[in-house]
Amino acid sequence: MFCPNCGKSNPDDSRFCESCGTNMLEAPAAPVAPPPVQTTYQQPAPTPQPVAYQPVQQAVPQATVQGGMVDLNKPLGVGGFFGMFAINLIPFVGSLIFLIMLFVWAFGSTVNQNKKNLARALLLWALIALVVVIILMIALGGVISSLIEDLAYQMY
Repeated sequence: MFCPNCGKSNPDDSRFCESCGTNMLEAPAAPVAPPPVQTTYQQPAPTPQPVAYQPVQQAVPQATVQGGMVDLNKPLGVGGFFGMFAINLIPFVGSLIFLIMLFVWAFGSTVNQNKKNLARALLLWALIALVVVIILMIALGGVISSLIEDLAYQMY
């Protein structure tokens, strides 16, 4: 069955034209002839010129280590995780260095994917903890302020 609107051939049991969406049930019962085929000569398209080979960039970043390639998606071993957290054991300076390293690991381009994900998760937890501490400090400040006002009122 041909569409009365656009002339496209559709299956006989179609309700709507696949090309233009015209309702085929409201169409006249007589089949409509397809549009005439254009018989004019068209000049062939020019042959494309050869394109120089361009390597496709890999989706997985690779890091070069002493001439060899290291897969950044390789699972991080226990020693890698142990080393990450061992930095934090140094008092105060270790925590500051660990925080700086978390930013380097989370947003670096040549960092193991496991280390990057762990660093991002730890930074997210640190941000959540910071927000909670700020909220608690505001609440505690309000409680202490009201206690001081009560004591000052009782003294006079």
